[in-house]
Amino acid sequence: MLFRSVLLVEDDPSVAASVIDGLKGAGLAVTHVDQGGAAIAHVAAHQPDIVLLDLGLPDMDGQDVCRQIRSTSQVPIIILSARGDEIDQVLALEFGADDYIVKPFGIRALVARIKAVGRRAVAAPSESTAVQPIGPIVIDRRQQKVFVSDEEIHLTPKED
Repeated sequence: MLFRSVLLVEDDPSVAASVIDGLKGAGLAVTHVDQGGAAIAHVAAHQPDIVLLDLGLPDMDGQDVCRQIRSTSQVPIIILSARGDEIDQVLALEFGADDYIVKPFGIRALVARIKAVGRRAVAAPSESTAVQPIGPIVIDRRQQKVFVSDEEIHLTPKED
């Protein structure tokens, strides 16, 4: 498996215990937090290989957590949520999630999705090609930013 360290962000202890057991059985090291602020801090400090993120968190909405993580990191994010409406899925993907799984789900399906996201991450631009200068324009794919003559250009979410 391409990923080894997983950050699970889930506030329901029974769901968290089930997912942790299943992922450990698949050979993954899992760190669990139950709040969005803790997730953001953990990603900044430890850079896990992948984040599994619930949207319904006690301290902040998971959509905001996803946006904040994505603003500073390219760590792959899979949303695990009871919110099954199409609009919730579309918004999560637009805010930077790499995949979305509606609860309840099977652990084998989750592990398969983790592997699929891992394959896509490997195919993504490498560190050496993440920053691309084109004359006075510099495209930083890692940070999803564009600079013209050293000035950052504001991009809309669709342009990111």
